[in-house]
Amino acid sequence: MAERTKLSFQEQKKLKLKIEDEIPKFLKGEMKRSALDFIAYMRANKMQPTWQSSHSWMTRNKGLNICAIRLS
Repeated sequence: MAERTKLSFQEQKKLKLKIEDEIPKFLKGEMKRSALDFIAYMRANKMQPTWQSSHSWMTRNKGLNICAIRLS
C-alpha cells in the first residue's frame, strides 16, 4: 500500500479533498489506472464525485445517489 494521508477528519472536511488526489495514496498499478479512468469518465459525463466524509465520496445525478466510493 502507498503512503496514506495523515490529515485529521476536520482538516479533510475543510479541504474537501479531490478523489483524484487521494486515489494514488491508496491504490497502485492497474487498480489505480482503472479508478482514475472511472473518475475521468464520471466527470466527462457530468457526474461529480463530492467529498462526504473521511476517505469517501458520493456521486449524485438528478437528486439521486448513484455511486459511493470509499478508500480505506
